[in-house]
Amino acid sequence: MTALTRLERKGQVLRIEQSPRKVRFSVPRPDGKDAGASMISTLDQAEDRKAALLAFAGNLDAQDIALLRSVFPDTGRPR
Repeated sequence: MTALTRLERKGQVLRIEQSPRKVRFSVPRPDGKDAGASMISTLDQAEDRKAALLAFAGNLDAQDIALLRSVFPDTGRPR
């Protein structure tokens, strides 16, 4: 319970009080900023950054790829 209370203070879990003695916790849905920070943190921990990026990119759908290309329009094909 102490660990969950500390995580709640940091905003990493939500406390849902159903009654004075019954409490639930849930993980808040991350927004884009939190998701991006999580992705960067995971990438920083990877031993092989290139392999991690390629594994991630290999799981993107066509819409995600188009979105990334629109953000980086001047980049060429991978080398």
